[in-house]
Amino acid sequence: MDKLKVIEAKRLRALLIKALYDAFPGSILKGTLKRAFVDSYTNNEVDKAIEYLKDIRKQYIEVTDTEEANDDDTLIKLTAIGNDLMEGTIDDLGVGF
Repeated sequence: MDKLKVIEAKRLRALLIKALYDAFPGSILKGTLKRAFVDSYTNNEVDKAIEYLKDIRKQYIEVTDTEEANDDDTLIKLTAIGNDLMEGTIDDLGVGF
């Protein structure tokens, strides 16, 4: 991955954390997040960022599948660890704040 793509991936992760922080303690639909960033990022890029943030080693977000078949209806919520990341209590070089 070239350096510009890495910077953009880190930036997107930070933007997702910020959006979820603004909704905390509530959740946001995955489809809503994708639509919010449609002008700057592809759905695939958003999906990759979500996977990074929910990784078992990170656990910055909690993803709850609904009973709907549509992936965009998945609920995403910031965890306490993600809240700490946003507030600067912890640091992650993979998230570009």
